[in-house]
Amino acid sequence: MAVVITGPVDGDAVNQAKDNLTKDSTQTAFNAVLGGTEAYTAMLMAEQGSTPSTPSTNQWKTYTTAGGLWLLDDGGVASNISNGVALIPRTALGSNSTTLDITGIPATYAHLELWLDAISTNAVALPSSATNLRFNNDTGSNYHYGAVLLDDTYTYVRSVTGSPVGSIIMQQAVSSVGETPSAVRIRIMNYASTTSRRSVLYQASNITTSRPSGSVGGGAWLNNSAAISTINLSFSGQFAAATAYSLYAYR
Repeated sequence: MAVVITGPVDGDAVNQAKDNLTKDSTQTAFNAVLGGTEAYTAMLMAEQGSTPSTPSTNQWKTYTTAGGLWLLDDGGVASNISNGVALIPRTALGSNSTTLDITGIPATYAHLELWLDAISTNAVALPSSATNLRFNNDTGSNYHYGAVLLDDTYTYVRSVTGSPVGSIIMQQAVSSVGETPSAVRIRIMNYASTTSRRSVLYQASNITTSRPSGSVGGGAWLNNSAAISTINLSFSGQFAAATAYSLYAYR
């Protein structure tokens, strides 16, 4: 039997539900209280032929039935995620890395949103701390971007309007070592499309002890034949182990 939890749940909620679920032996429906504040209705459901095998540790699978879109976790728990889900709850890198790669993104949603708290292992030059955003390990000249940067001294624009370049460049997306981690929000529209180019919007805030700054911008990946399954981030230094991210998907 698999436990199906209805409602807008994410990975943390699923794990809490597994810990908090209680069941009256005479009932097939019961409530799970998550964090003591939010109640979700759950039911027992027999596994059907369309339910995939339980994934390996720390992996998830998605599948569809007449009831909508479902996510199956590594404990065999299926959750209805038709209205959106945290594909990756907040996760820290855990070790220093020159790249941050998010792989295995399922093509079962419409849009993605990536939240990033990034910090470098060394001092980052402001206001030119550029972070490269790429998709599906594509390092070719297949991107356009534009950005407006603001700080306590001046405002200026960095943009590419001519030939395509090798990444979407985001300003102020990584903080220097010892400073407050940057706050970055990246929206990727129609990421699963195989017939149109993909557009990106981002916002970034970077506050140092002497110089608050931020930027807004956007860009496009010119590929129009492959769904985005991997997000690649890099810059001239290393992401510190404390760098963390969350990935959300929406229908």
